[in-house]
Amino acid sequence: MKTVSRVLNNEPHVREELRKRVQGAAAALNYLPNQAARRLAGKRSFLIAYLYDNPNPAYVFAVQAGAARRCRELGCHLVVEPINSRSETSSDVIHRLMVMLAPDGIILTPPLSDNADLVAALKRQNVRVARIAGAVPGNDIRIFMDEQGAGRSVTAHLLSLGHRRIGIIRGHPEHSAAAKRLDGYREALTAAGVRF
Repeated sequence: MKTVSRVLNNEPHVREELRKRVQGAAAALNYLPNQAARRLAGKRSFLIAYLYDNPNPAYVFAVQAGAARRCRELGCHLVVEPINSRSETSSDVIHRLMVMLAPDGIILTPPLSDNADLVAALKRQNVRVARIAGAVPGNDIRIFMDEQGAGRSVTAHLLSLGHRRIGIIRGHPEHSAAAKRLDGYREALTAAGVRF
């Protein structure tokens, strides 16, 4: 029975031939694990929460689609929760989410990933956090890129095409990457001798 559990939970250390037989039997029986029973049997909720405070629907959807796909692969479910970080009730929303759903992990996107109070509160709750961007120090998972280099590269590319009047929309002031992109933009203009 433990081998069946290992296969259904995508755990390692199962021979490939045995894994295929168990998966075949589960498919033939149209078996799907009961999430409530899984939560009761272990200390996991099999839920990952994606919290966002970003008005850009394309950005929100792209992150959500990728996170949902990976959650399905791992036998988890994604819970999506918009958070207005400037609202007085945002901490209540997050507290209710933690108490009622007890997610195994949380994904934060800008500007939430830069919110030091939120990151500290989640750390106190011992929940795993993955942050996209975010300059707040911590030992959680952080996914980031060279924002300053990106601002410089994009601007340099436009300059190489002959453009000389190049504007930039800075972005949310609480999002640390926005300031770094602006710095890169200014560096490229200065290097080309173009007035900011």
